[in-house]
Amino acid sequence: MLLVSGVWVSCFKETPVPVVPDFEVEIVDDDYSVPVTLRFMNKSTGADLYEWTFEGGEPEHSTQVHPDDVVYKNAGTHTVRLEAWNTTERKVKEWSVCLDSAIHAGFTYDVQVNRFSPVEIVLLNTGYGGSRYDWEFEGGVPQTYEGRTPPPVVFTGPGLHKIRLQVSNARETVEFTDTLFVLPALSVDFAWQPGKDDYDMEAPLQAEVSARCGSALSYSWKAAGARIENDTSAHTRIYFDKAGVYDVVLEAANGKETKRVTRSIHVLENSNLYKMTDLQFGITTALNTVGGYYFSKDRSVLTAGEITSRNGPDIDLVFWGLVDFIQCSFLSPDAVSSKALPAIPGARRTWVINNPEILTPEQFDGMENDALLRQFAIKEMGEGDTDVYFSGTDVPHIILFETGDHRKGAVKIKEVVYAGNGSYVLADMKIQKEAVGY
Repeated sequence: MLLVSGVWVSCFKETPVPVVPDFEVEIVDDDYSVPVTLRFMNKSTGADLYEWTFEGGEPEHSTQVHPDDVVYKNAGTHTVRLEAWNTTERKVKEWSVCLDSAIHAGFTYDVQVNRFSPVEIVLLNTGYGGSRYDWEFEGGVPQTYEGRTPPPVVFTGPGLHKIRLQVSNARETVEFTDTLFVLPALSVDFAWQPGKDDYDMEAPLQAEVSARCGSALSYSWKAAGARIENDTSAHTRIYFDKAGVYDVVLEAANGKETKRVTRSIHVLENSNLYKMTDLQFGITTALNTVGGYYFSKDRSVLTAGEITSRNGPDIDLVFWGLVDFIQCSFLSPDAVSSKALPAIPGARRTWVINNPEILTPEQFDGMENDALLRQFAIKEMGEGDTDVYFSGTDVPHIILFETGDHRKGAVKIKEVVYAGNGSYVLADMKIQKEAVGY
């Protein structure tokens, strides 16, 4: 018997799996200006292996399913290539992205001359990467400008001014701001007053002048016919030796502008006579409150408590009066002890005529200079006046005196004021500025 053995052969054919390469891309922070970071998510199907090529990126290649973030540092068009495959099929997907140049906004500026108004600035644009540059100058001329390099800009208003630069490309705008501080424009003025001994505006006169300027750096004084102590100081003294009208000019500058102002000072003829009104001389019980010591250096009446060893030698006249003004007189400072008043340190002699018959109240009122006083031999006539008095009923009443440095003067008692222990007489006085004939 013939046996025939047979083998059944079965043939299995593998079905290929199609490869579909795909991926998604995220532009990190939606920033297309280099450096740009791209993040890839693999969406491919059917593939077992992958090879990524990132043209111009860092890294440039990857075989990971999901590659690490890729950084692009150069602007331009970059192609991403993904090759995916399995045992039967290999396919490729490419994708391109256009990245912009790095974009930056910034500037510096140079102030021309100084910050006093008007201020001109020259700007240096340090921005880059933009296709458009927009400037805004708050309070400036011009106020806006489009372009990389603006012209010089002028600001006139004092205070802070904002400067803004916007740099733009097709997809992005960045901004930079700075401020400019403008100082006020130059203004020129000055104030003046006579020296303390020249309140009557008579020659020779010393004037104290003070600049009242804004935004000034230098000063120059001029006064034709006068002497200036320091003609470039903001505060100085000007001396006028003779009567007349003087034009005082102050010119100030700040490196950008120069301005001037002129004021006239009218110096009167020298009468050699100081004129004081409404001086109060208290009775003996008011010497510590109202006062009764005439201090000609300040043309004022001092109280007993204000007398010192320093000003004692300059006391020229002392008033002595009893309650209700039953007896009154003016005393020489070195003779106050005769009326039981405290001694004055360093007291000097003054000759006094308490009841003169050579000067009337009308003549006193009419004295505009010292011509009449010069005629009186006050020193000689006042030698025996120690016990001569007048009373409150003798108003108006005149007193003549000559100081130890031989300046002649007159006092006019024009009113008595009854106020108990604070009673006083109200008086006007005229006294020579300087002794004549000695």
